[in-house]
Amino acid sequence: MQVTVRLDGEAPTAPALSSLERQLRGDSAIRGAEIRPLPGPPEPGTMNGTVDALMVAVSAASGGLGVAIVQAVAGWLRTQRHSFTVKVSHGERTLELTVDAAKDPEKVMEVARRLAEMLEPPAS
Repeated sequence: MQVTVRLDGEAPTAPALSSLERQLRGDSAIRGAEIRPLPGPPEPGTMNGTVDALMVAVSAASGGLGVAIVQAVAGWLRTQRHSFTVKVSHGERTLELTVDAAKDPEKVMEVARRLAEMLEPPAS
C-alpha cells in the first residue's frame, strides 16, 4: 500500500517537502513505513527534477496509518510560516488539508477518517 503526499503553495515546495519528510520519519506512529522523495520532471535546461512529492509505503493497508499520516501532516502544517495545501493520494483518490483546516481538530479528524476509509482493503 502506498500513499503519495504533495504540496501546493506559493513558497518553494522542495525545502518544505524535506521538512515534512523529517516530520513523518520522526513520528513513532509511522515507524516502519518506507518514506522516500519522488522527483518531478526536470526543469527546462536541467538534468534532474526537484522533489515533487513524498511516497509513504507500508506492507499492508492500515486505517491507523492513515490517521497517523494526517495527524503528522496537520502538526507540520501548523508550524509553517507559508501557506500550503497538502494533497494526500491513494490510487485515484485525493484528499486535501490546508493550514486553516490543520488548526481545526474536527477538520483534521474528518480528513483522517476519510483517508482511513480510502486505505481500507476492498470488501470481498
